[in-house]
Amino acid sequence: MKLRGNKLKPLRFDPSGAYLEALGIRECDVNRVAKELESIRDSIASSKEPDSFETAFYNEPKRLLLEYQEDRHGSELAKLFKVANRMHAAVDRVVVIGIDGVDCGARSFLDGCCQPYWNELSRGSRGSKPRIYFDGNNFDNDATQGLLNLLGATEGRPSTSELDAWGLIVVGDGDETIAALGPFLRALKASCAGDLSKVQQRLVAITGSEGPLRRELNEFGCRDFFPFPNFKRHHQSFGFTALTAVGLVPAAMLGINVIELLLGAVTLNDHFEKAPAEDNSVLRFTALNSLLASHPFISGRVVSPLNQSLEGLRGWYERLLERGTYDSLGPTSTSKISANQSDSAVAVPIPWGDTTASGITPAAHIQAPRFKVPLTHHFVVEEYRFDYLATADLVTKSGLLNSEPMALATGFDFDTNYQIAPEAKAELGIDSPFSDRSLSDKGAGPQSLEQTLPRLYRSYVAKLAKLQGISGIPTTNLFVPQVDELHIGQLMQMLMVSTVIERFWQRLPGSQ
Repeated sequence: MKLRGNKLKPLRFDPSGAYLEALGIRECDVNRVAKELESIRDSIASSKEPDSFETAFYNEPKRLLLEYQEDRHGSELAKLFKVANRMHAAVDRVVVIGIDGVDCGARSFLDGCCQPYWNELSRGSRGSKPRIYFDGNNFDNDATQGLLNLLGATEGRPSTSELDAWGLIVVGDGDETIAALGPFLRALKASCAGDLSKVQQRLVAITGSEGPLRRELNEFGCRDFFPFPNFKRHHQSFGFTALTAVGLVPAAMLGINVIELLLGAVTLNDHFEKAPAEDNSVLRFTALNSLLASHPFISGRVVSPLNQSLEGLRGWYERLLERGTYDSLGPTSTSKISANQSDSAVAVPIPWGDTTASGITPAAHIQAPRFKVPLTHHFVVEEYRFDYLATADLVTKSGLLNSEPMALATGFDFDTNYQIAPEAKAELGIDSPFSDRSLSDKGAGPQSLEQTLPRLYRSYVAKLAKLQGISGIPTTNLFVPQVDELHIGQLMQMLMVSTVIERFWQRLPGSQ
């Protein structure tokens, strides 16, 4: 298993699958609204007030990087790296305590930036970085008891080495956070044999400069405090705190490249500020969402990651949308399946077992919409961190990829190495985003000609988009060059900026 190097590439947004005749939405409509959104863009980019609504999260990545560049010892990032390095050497597990989805950003980083099945790896395979667990969201008695048992807290024995030692990161403030933290503080003290100096070494807090949690932790002698962002009150969603200490402290504990996360966000800001409306991924993504938010044929929004590494980000975006936009957006879901009311269609990913060389019948797999359908955003990964894995001979012999019916169903003609079959183009009425693209362009070498999991993934994505189009479900593709720190930082910043712009656009006269 060979890990590929990170290289920053821009995100690409393709809304062509949403240009369905029944909806009446065209490319010129999206470009028109994107042009109207430029005034909001300029307001966000030019605001200099640190606590203002529109710049509170927007300027944070650049602020942190500049501060670190000027002061490699006393800046917030410098302190973060120092604390993370100490924890790496001292503990093998870290527990993040927080309520109301405050940990959703850290979960996104775990899924997207760490090796899959991170907590199952040996300490050596993790590079001596700790496993990570989350608690406090739902006050779940059994989940909390199970985690305490895993940590060895129920036995009451002090830890003897870093292999059975664990640490705490607490995020938030208020009585609810204190209640969630209580059992773990007592267990941590027991794990340290009552030695408060050891407790101090294993306890990190992200909270306000004053408040009940700060006072409680001061009594425990906590020394490592990071600022809780004061702009949370403006957005009413912890999702906007992902690229602050709230998400970055747990990320650093995992050995994630925090600098690259922030660089990705700054790069997105640069594209957002300088690219013209017709080429601006942020404005075009927001424009389409805004146009369809109140469309009479659209019921809600579905985000389908189509990649296991982006599942955590899907949950984070769901939290972001819950409170980041107005109710006029309608029901919003980031599930793979839209399960709204009875007047909605159900967009179901098609399992491979339902498709054979004998052909495919879309109606057998996707329910046609009766009244309303969801707008579905697919997040499509273009490149992988590891070498491509060849599939079993059974896949090749079954004709799954090389049959003519499969080429028609997916939009691929596999005999020409990923050229789009003309029949599929004509049937869909749009150009496929995969047109004239091949795995050999991705640097896969000779392996690109074999049957690989990325090849299956691409055919699955194209098949799903085709079947949804036939069923009248508008879809888009947001292409993520690679799932790593640079591109996760870009993607999260794009979704946060878009959510804020959409909120502002709804306030403009005549926007609905």
